[in-house]
Amino acid sequence: MRITKLLSLDSEPAKPILDRAKPIALAFLERIKLPETFVVGDQTIENALGEVRPLEVGDVLVDENGGFYKIEAPVETIFKVTGDLDLMQEAVYALTARGVRVAQTEDGFAVAGIEQYKAMLESVGLTVTAAQEPFTPVPLPRPHHGGCGCGCGGHHHHHGEGECGCGCGGHHHHEEGECGCGCGGHHHHDEGECCCGGEGHHHHGEGECCCGGEGHHHHGEGECCCGGEGHHHHGEGECCCGGEGHHHHGEGECCCGGEGHHHHGEGQCCCQDKESGK
Repeated sequence: MRITKLLSLDSEPAKPILDRAKPIALAFLERIKLPETFVVGDQTIENALGEVRPLEVGDVLVDENGGFYKIEAPVETIFKVTGDLDLMQEAVYALTARGVRVAQTEDGFAVAGIEQYKAMLESVGLTVTAAQEPFTPVPLPRPHHGGCGCGCGGHHHHHGEGECGCGCGGHHHHEEGECGCGCGGHHHHDEGECCCGGEGHHHHGEGECCCGGEGHHHHGEGECCCGGEGHHHHGEGECCCGGEGHHHHGEGECCCGGEGHHHHGEGQCCCQDKESGK
């Protein structure tokens, strides 16, 4: 016999079916990293689920013959935490932000019986006491309650997309996120905003100029401010003499009024002396 299916969080079967479901007791760490076999009474059943999310108390599994099983929490070592209310709230925020599951207790909260948790909580002045009880963490938000059940804390996103690492501080859908250009606005990828004066355009992986041109941009190229319409230059210098479209490769350009001539290894003059020839 093999267990082959994990029902999604929002597809719980009817109560009569749940009442007949056989219990499978898994400690907290076993619910995170599933064992190769499940023990159901005196029967051992193969785990054929493949890669699935960590299990929650109350999750329903299905075997290859359509039989139902329900996950339960056995008695195990947990750490109960008590102390100053504000300090406990800060600790819970810090733990949950790092994906650590917590359970509610009458006078505080509890965490799994992991020694590192105990040492960390005691170091900030909280009282930590070991106990033998089932560990049932606060349930993750379900899809129809604004969460996807992935541990994002209720900020929703689509599975298979996740969150971007753009540093925007907000949760958003991929293909909608933020670029790293520093524009400060939320925009769609491949759209965005630039700073060049164009209206709404932006280009990922490209340089933006600030010359005031309308909509043009350049890939690894320099841009001049000569007033030319839309032209740009690849690794070349540009003069400001008013010539139409000419440019020079590794050369200096004078502004003497000569037609098309230029000088190798020379600086630019602005003498306007047409007879000098420089």
